[in-house]
Parts: sequence; C-alpha cells; structure tokens
Amino acid sequence: CSACSVSDEYQNDAGQTSCRTCQAGSYRGSASSCIECPPGHKCDGSSKIKCAIGKYGDTSKQTSCKPCVAGQYQAAEGKAACVACAAGMLSATTNAATCESCVAGKYQSEGGKSYCSECAAGSITDTGTAASATKCTACAAGKYSTKSDVPSCIDCAAGSITDAGTSTGATTCTACAVGKYSTASNVGRCADCEVGRYNGTAGLNAAEGCDCLLYTSDAADDL
Repeated sequence: CSACSVSDEYQNDAGQTSCRTCQAGSYRGSASSCIECPPGHKCDGSSKIKCAIGKYGDTSKQTSCKPCVAGQYQAAEGKAACVACAAGMLSATTNAATCESCVAGKYQSEGGKSYCSECAAGSITDTGTAASATKCTACAAGKYSTKSDVPSCIDCAAGSITDAGTSTGATTCTACAVGKYSTASNVGRCADCEVGRYNGTAGLNAAEGCDCLLYTSDAADDL
C-alpha cells in the first residue's frame, strides 16, 4: 500500500484503492485525516491559513475571510471577530488594522464609528487641544469660543455681550457701543444710558464705575 501523498488527499478507511480529496472549507491533517476549518481561518482543502490582519472568520468551514467593516479593526491574525473602535476614535475604511484618533476639534461619543463629528465654534471638546475627544459642549452663557480645539471657553467681560445673548454657544464677544453699557455679558443686549446721561467710551460697565454720566453743557462740549 502507498500513502496518500497529494496535498489535499487522505484516506481514513482501510482496504481502499484510492484516496479521498479534502474539500474547500477543510484541510488535510495527515494522510489519514481531513479536518474541518476552524473559525479565524480559511481552508482550501490542503492547508489551514490564518485570517490576515484587518480580517476575521466567525464560522467554521470557511473558504475565505471577511473584512472588518468601517468602524472596526483587527490587529492580529487568526481571529474570529473584529473589534469596535472606542469612543473618540474611528476607522474610515474596511480591513483596518488599527483605529485613528479624532483630531483636535472633532469628537465621537460612540464606539464602532467610521467618522468623527465637527465640534463647532461656540463649543469646546472634552480634550481641549488634544485628540480623541468624546464630547462637544457649548460654551456657557456669557462665555464664547471662536474654535473648539482650545482648552476652555473665554469669559466675555461686563461691558460687552456675546452673540448668543442669554443662550449658550456664543462665538463672539462685542463691546457695548458708545452710549450703552452692560453689567454682565450674558444679557440679550447692552442697556441704553438714561435720558439726560451719556458715556463717551465703548465697552463700559456700571460695576467698574462707568455708569452713564450726567449730561451737562460741559459734557456736550466734550462729545
């Protein structure tokens, strides 16, 4: 008798005149065995091959491995599943071996995503100037930001108001015009000086002694 020697042939019964062929989805274990392909591998009848990085095999008897979908990755060979990217990260393509961090100014609050979202001006991320943010939070009333990749929102001082008024999410801070004042920036508008009073400087606030001054003829000459 002679042993089955072809790479995909075997014979597990005695008294036979020919060898059997291992089918795709299995592999030749020895001259007398054909073994079912296990998860994490692909088999062509003769050999067992680990699924490559960025791919997986979740069932037995597979003839090919599946790609990790966008939002997932697999950094090792021979795995039965892919791994979801963590919050603050993404994989934008299939067959990913790693996930990328959301760049500063962008964020992703959920895992398993293929994209990061813009955190607009008027808000900041939870990582400031760093990458991998998971939150985007609007600046509180009276504060503002011109971009989101900054450490914190900026105080808009009294004597000015934000473009959001009493709401959150302001992007600008503007000094009150001549003839107006504010004691806080989280208000809807700057207040007018009372009739018979004036101020000649922009950005004044009553808290600093910049109340509108009593209008007199001498004051008029100065205007």
